[in-house]
Amino acid sequence: MDDNELKNLYNKFEIENILSFNEFDIQEKLQENAYRILQFGDLLIKEKKKLDELNEARDIYIGNLYDNLRFNNDKNLTKVEIEKYYIPTDKKLHLINSKIRKIETRVRFFEIIVKSLEKQSWNMSVFSKNLKS
Repeated sequence: MDDNELKNLYNKFEIENILSFNEFDIQEKLQENAYRILQFGDLLIKEKKKLDELNEARDIYIGNLYDNLRFNNDKNLTKVEIEKYYIPTDKKLHLINSKIRKIETRVRFFEIIVKSLEKQSWNMSVFSKNLKS
């Protein structure tokens, strides 16, 4: 997981403020909760789409790289040599994998936030009922 990316996301979305509540702001937070679930759910869907597209692009790139090394190379490389020594050292593939890790961090972040907001909704309802009693 990319720690810098997580820190940026926490700061950008002010997560502590979104997920905290007290007896003074609970009604406002209850009203915002459904909107927040939709907001972060939408961001989650968008990030998953980016991740799927990037994974697909990586697979295509690896296939083309393999094909090029196997059939358009003077070295007559074997399948094992290509997969073990050449593909893992490709610089462009390292960049793609780095971007994938960053997006995976974002996906996990938004998944956690959506789950937290759903749980928060229940917690606020219970808290609100206890305040009225």
